Amino acid sequence: MSDGDPRIPLRVAPAAVVLYLGALALFLLNKLVVRPAVLSRDAPRWAEVFVLSMPNAVEAILGTLVLAGLLVVLKLRRGGALAAVPDLALHGLATVLAAAYVVTQELNWHRLGGQNVYDPWDLAASTAGLLLALGFLVRFGVVVPEERSK
Repeated sequence: MSDGDPRIPLRVAPAAVVLYLGALALFLLNKLVVRPAVLSRDAPRWAEVFVLSMPNAVEAILGTLVLAGLLVVLKLRRGGALAAVPDLALHGLATVLAAAYVVTQELNWHRLGGQNVYDPWDLAASTAGLLLALGFLVRFGVVVPEERSK
């Protein structure tokens, strides 16, 4: 498979689907229900920090999963220099690329994600999301050829 095979049937690992959809659902629940409820009351400071920083964790999770998926699909479909690279290394690379984006955004080095105000809790949430995504990738992977999934 060193040249890659564009005909290899691929599937997304079930755990990656659960993490991705779960993160999206958590984001929507937070944005539409939890955050408005917490911010409209005299909630404890930790609750405010959680609802305001949690989207950063979700952004890190989704970005890492998408980048890992793209890299593994590129490896399996195109081969080339990527053919010899283990999936684990690609998962690590995806995490580093996602980290570069979310951390530089939090540090206000760019405005690609919109206006951002530096908050150490947002940086901590981004780091937690990156680590969670990497843990899932190491344990479950993101994209697998159908032939290996049977």
